[in-house]
Amino acid sequence: MKGKGASLPKAYVFETGTNVWRKYDSWPPAKAQPKILYLRAGGKLSFEPPSEKDSADEYVSDPAHPVPFIDYMSTSVPQRYMADDQRFASRRADVLAYVTEPLDDDVTIAGPVSPKLRISSTGTDSDFVVKLIDVYPNDYPEDESVNAEREF
Repeated sequence: MKGKGASLPKAYVFETGTNVWRKYDSWPPAKAQPKILYLRAGGKLSFEPPSEKDSADEYVSDPAHPVPFIDYMSTSVPQRYMADDQRFASRRADVLAYVTEPLDDDVTIAGPVSPKLRISSTGTDSDFVVKLIDVYPNDYPEDESVNAEREF
């Protein structure tokens, strides 16, 4: 399209929550406001900083039993795994999950997400995976087409 007179925005992105394509003249969008989500004691996640001075969560990691990224068998990385239900992983003893209270307003994440962790490990090396996931309410109706696709 170079030299063809096409006028493209700086960023043309798909907003998953609304199922709408958005055009932005800058990235991150000019109206985006930086926010910090804090990991809090007891598995809480909040936009408010913690009030306690010291807190820690811990788990035991076993490299011989890594945390899978899907909860079904596959011979490749399925294209839909990024939108799959992730709750299976949070039931493992070697996964820490932090959840906000139910949100009163919509929240749109646009721009870089940069987790910062302060850790201590007894191992010689460690890997950390941080996922920011939209959690559906427990009473949210299941997508029958996804369930049918998983039946073997």
